[in-house]
Amino acid sequence: MKFLTLLLALSLAIVSLVSSFPLAEHEDDYHHNCTNSTSVFHHHPSAIWHHPTLGVQKSDVTSHNITQRGRTTPPTVGEMMKWLKATRHWNGANAVFWTYPGTDSDAKKFASNINGVYFDSLYGNQYNMVEAWSNGDNWEQVIDLMSEALSEVARSPVYLMLTKDATPKGDSTWVNIEAPVLKRRRVTVKAVDPSSGKVWNDNYFR
Repeated sequence: MKFLTLLLALSLAIVSLVSSFPLAEHEDDYHHNCTNSTSVFHHHPSAIWHHPTLGVQKSDVTSHNITQRGRTTPPTVGEMMKWLKATRHWNGANAVFWTYPGTDSDAKKFASNINGVYFDSLYGNQYNMVEAWSNGDNWEQVIDLMSEALSEVARSPVYLMLTKDATPKGDSTWVNIEAPVLKRRRVTVKAVDPSSGKVWNDNYFR
């Protein structure tokens, strides 16, 4: 009996410790920088399991066509692209990215105004694909791949939530993953100031 009581107390202590980890923004955030970027999360892995948008149970995604179960590596970018098109029925239109000092909340708000999509709306909610595609240790790699896949599917024009005349962080997901893919594909990027919701640069790569 004393052993069971001790075990219960230890379990509660562990739960309390895990839930105390702070959430960072989408490895910038989760897509994207606590003090850095767009579509990733620079955060403790616990932020994935407890993130308000992505915090659903892994059982909710077992019916989807590519999950981590039975895999030793995450899906490829190509497989993720197919998932975005087939499962999410997304044709690449109206993608909204963000990078610090923009936030995922800015992306969410702007996306709702243009009937668009952003990282969390595609991969989060009931899908929780960060958890479905990671093994608990490689979540940073998975988020990078997800950001790359999103950028490969997105088509002109896309929108970037970025304070007017601000310079994105050099280690952000936007700078290292998303922007290079979009630029290579010659996708038109319109920079939007989060405070006004207005486009301040209608061809960001020009």
